[in-house]
Amino acid sequence: MLNLLDLHTFIVKKYKREDHLYREEITKNLLYTLIYEVLQLLSSYKITTNGKALTRSEELLTQFIGLLFQFHSQERSVKFYADKMSLTPKYLSKKVREASGKSVSQWIDEMVIMEAKAMLKSSNLTVLQISEKLNFPNASFFGSYFKKRTGISPIQYRES
Repeated sequence: MLNLLDLHTFIVKKYKREDHLYREEITKNLLYTLIYEVLQLLSSYKITTNGKALTRSEELLTQFIGLLFQFHSQERSVKFYADKMSLTPKYLSKKVREASGKSVSQWIDEMVIMEAKAMLKSSNLTVLQISEKLNFPNASFFGSYFKKRTGISPIQYRES
């Protein structure tokens, strides 16, 4: 199995290589590879650990994470993901917490912050452009969201 951190490092290196004509396309496809590796890891976790089928909570977690990878840059509400899965927000939250120990909101925040950090470190996009790509109403709101979850501002993170 691929080491996910090595894959992430490889993606960042490819993205920083500005002389490559197809840099963006390569990076996008490598990110999809990372996404599918994470999904595979999640979907096979229970099967490889004790030979039993996934529980309902684990199935829902896997489905939720697939949707999260697909929509995290547009949607950050629990209701959106619950609606996509034909569940109530309360039921989705309960099952995701059972399977992972984390709330749906925590998963969403972690995904958005991970994406923001990747853009801050591996692109020349401004904080405003990143906030727009992640569907925040403005750069100020994005900055507050980022700082609340990481302890530092987006600019400080980029410079670190």
